[in-house]
Amino acid sequence: MRCPRCATPLEPIAVPPAAEPLFASPTPGGCPACLTVVEDAVAGDPVPDALLARDDPVAVAAVWSVIRDLPQLALSHDRIDTALAVAEEAGVDVFLALERLAAEPTVDAHFDIDRRRRQLAAFVD
Repeated sequence: MRCPRCATPLEPIAVPPAAEPLFASPTPGGCPACLTVVEDAVAGDPVPDALLARDDPVAVAAVWSVIRDLPQLALSHDRIDTALAVAEEAGVDVFLALERLAAEPTVDAHFDIDRRRRQLAAFVD
């Protein structure tokens, strides 16, 4: 399956039991180019996420969940709270992950990562 925004092949995101509340599908798709997240099941075997530099599937699913909801931050409070709690429990710093994604030259996010990261920081304070 390809990204509906940029046509890049979507990478399946493994959703282990600890991250099941974050997604409707057991393997949603994440676009490594524009950071679009598609809730539909994406075929293929999930692999360690090179873009997020994490091999813990719970941490990867939590960060992708936050990425999915950042463009609609005001409408997604409950899901973002849940994803941040799962990420924290998995030992991942979502803000650092977003900072790294903003600096990654291969990523051309469909939203302003830095602006949304600042808004997210204000949201959790």
